[in-house]
Amino acid sequence: MAMSLEEILCQAVEQLGYYSTESGPAYTREGLYQSSYEFRTMPDPTAEPMFTVYGKALPRTSEAKDSCLIRALIFIDDALGYKIGDLNYVQYLLLRNNIP
Repeated sequence: MAMSLEEILCQAVEQLGYYSTESGPAYTREGLYQSSYEFRTMPDPTAEPMFTVYGKALPRTSEAKDSCLIRALIFIDDALGYKIGDLNYVQYLLLRNNIP
């Protein structure tokens, strides 16, 4: 059974030994929605994050969340070198090419 993008992210974060906290989607001044994920080395959500990934500001909350998920996966894949080996990998690559 294929995994959702959120499940793929959770699996990658667990494999890397990190913890993530999702924020948003928040309403921007431009009338759009934007989500973010904070990544930490400890489970305490008040601890300083190592890095934060922001999604693109978009008109729909679901699009904003997907944008953030995809950007987080791209960062994990490119910057952290964790290769995503899921059945949805092809879908992930297609989405990656459509969302800057």
